[in-house]
Amino acid sequence: NHSERELQRLALYAELNPSLITEFDSTGLMHYSNPAMMEQIVNYGYDLEGSVDLPAVLPKNTHELINQCLSDGKTINNIEVCSNEHCFLWHFHPVMEGSSVQAYAVDISDRKKIEAILYEEKERFLVTLNSIMDSVITVDINQNICFINPDAIRLSGYNKEKAEGKVFKDVIKILNVNAREEPVNIVHTC
Repeated sequence: NHSERELQRLALYAELNPSLITEFDSTGLMHYSNPAMMEQIVNYGYDLEGSVDLPAVLPKNTHELINQCLSDGKTINNIEVCSNEHCFLWHFHPVMEGSSVQAYAVDISDRKKIEAILYEEKERFLVTLNSIMDSVITVDINQNICFINPDAIRLSGYNKEKAEGKVFKDVIKILNVNAREEPVNIVHTC
C-alpha cells in the first residue's frame, strides 16, 4: 500500500516528465495525456485522414497496437513515428486491471539527425577509401577483415565478399624477402 503522499509524488512524475505520456481505454479513447503530450497535440494537431481522429504524433496503427497489447497482455516497444522535424519512439504497456494501455514516447529527433550525419560521413569516407590508389584494410579486434578497398583486393587476389570476415593473415601474406622468414603478422604487431 502506498501513502497518499507517495501517490501524489508518482502522479507528479508523469506531469513533469518531458516524455510524451498518454493512457487509452480498450476502445482507443485517450483518458489522460501529460503536458508534454498535450503540447505535441497542439503543435502537430490530429491526423484527419484516418478513420479515427488521432493526434498526428501517435503511430497511425495506435488502435491495433492497443488491441494487440490488451489481447496479448504484453508490452510493445520501439514504434517509431516521425512527423515534421520530430521523431518519437513509442512504447505501449497493457494495464490489465483497468483494461487500459499506457503509452509513452521519447523524443529521438536529435539521435535521428546525428544518425543521418554519421551515415553521410560514412558514405563520403567509403567513397574516399574506395577511390585511393593505396591498399586499405580494416580489421576488428579478432583480426578479421571488416573492409578491404579495391587496391587491396587486387593485391590479395580475393574478391571483397571472400576477403571480408576472414582473418587478415589468411588473406594477406607479408614476407620479408631479404631475410627469407616466415610471414609477418603485421596486424598482431600493431
